[in-house]
Amino acid sequence: SAGTISENGDFALNGELNNFDASWIHTWMPEVPLFTGGLDLSFQSSGTFDDPRGRATLVAHDLGYFDGTNAVKVPLSVELDEISVSQRAAALHGQMSYQGLSAEVAGTVPFAGLYGETDLREVMVTATVDERPLADLSPFFLSIDKDRSVGTVNGLFGLRGGWDTLEMFADMRTHGTNLAFNGQSTTLSEFD
Repeated sequence: SAGTISENGDFALNGELNNFDASWIHTWMPEVPLFTGGLDLSFQSSGTFDDPRGRATLVAHDLGYFDGTNAVKVPLSVELDEISVSQRAAALHGQMSYQGLSAEVAGTVPFAGLYGETDLREVMVTATVDERPLADLSPFFLSIDKDRSVGTVNGLFGLRGGWDTLEMFADMRTHGTNLAFNGQSTTLSEFD
């Protein structure tokens, strides 16, 4: 990493961080939940501390969270290949994978609210799942009979709201000829 910082707050920085301990984010910003895992970051940034600008890429691996007693691993990987920062917000784009289910990630994250400042803009990050066979949902919905179910699913899920009012949302769409459940002989046919 290299860069300059002036007494009046102007800066120009660029560099790379490899296998950065994600728990340090909570140490610096206690409002952010305690995450575990590693982060690889490449960045170029300039401006002032009040109005930073820049571009970055981020790969998150071995992710988890702290449940109050233990670190819980999450089978999630995230690769944000484009992060741009301006007007005190980050625009994100990339890919994520959770237990083999992959999705495109996009969104905007204003960060002034993290510092206790009023920012009426909301966090909005979505992950779009392309159309895939219903059987791919069987690890998440154990009742789906993956051998007898014929159809597809797509949709999106995400986070939205202020830093203190974040909520998760989802929109799934299914289409197919047969939806069957383990231990049940009755199936749902021709569904949309």
